[in-house]
Amino acid sequence: MKSIIKSGDYDYVILADIIEHLLDPGSFLKNLAEIINEEKVIISLPNICFWAQRIKLLFGKFEYQDTGILDRSHLHFFNLFSARKELSCYFDIDREAYACWYTPLEKILSKLMLGKRLAGLSSFKKIKGILVPIAPNFYSSQIIFLLRKKNTSCMKMQE
Repeated sequence: MKSIIKSGDYDYVILADIIEHLLDPGSFLKNLAEIINEEKVIISLPNICFWAQRIKLLFGKFEYQDTGILDRSHLHFFNLFSARKELSCYFDIDREAYACWYTPLEKILSKLMLGKRLAGLSSFKKIKGILVPIAPNFYSSQIIFLLRKKNTSCMKMQE
């Protein structure tokens, strides 16, 4: 990795939906943290605790897909809390952002309206703006972190 990323060459390192595909995300993050200095890191991860995924699991449906949260190439699954724990071993978290595809109400109404455009779309955006920050682990399908290098790293227990 050192031959690819040289400190000072970049302002940001962006890992968009990458670490859930790695055999050992912790080792990768540790190596990345050792290489960077002033660069910021942006990491996005799918959230396994997204409400739609929870409902599927509640009814016993765990089916890998070609894309999405249960992408068949995902080797690891993260939620807000497990992602914070993993990332904070090697980085300081400067900021978090959350993406939400749709709320339960939007999903139900779109089914009832047979896919017709929802008239009050701006109302749903306002609802998302309230709900997602209150319960991001439930309402966000994607979690985005802005990170910077930490001076010290936590020691993971070897099992």
